[in-house]
Amino acid sequence: MQLKVIYDNKSMVEGLTSDWGFSCLVGDDLLFNTGEKAPLLFENMSKLGVRPSALTSVVLSHADVYHAGGLFDLMEP
Repeated sequence: MQLKVIYDNKSMVEGLTSDWGFSCLVGDDLLFNTGEKAPLLFENMSKLGVRPSALTSVVLSHADVYHAGGLFDLMEP
């Protein structure tokens, strides 16, 4: 199974923007957490070639804004 860190306070991938929070793609279609800021989540997803429309599931570790802040924007059609 592949894990792809999309959003973190320290990026290990050149070109991604760092910010406090966390989001990780598990496999091809499960997003674990959404980071704090939706625009940054979408920007990093785009840089990594991850399409929001390809996601089938989102799992939140807890309701802290640093882990769930991008959820409502992600749910927009």
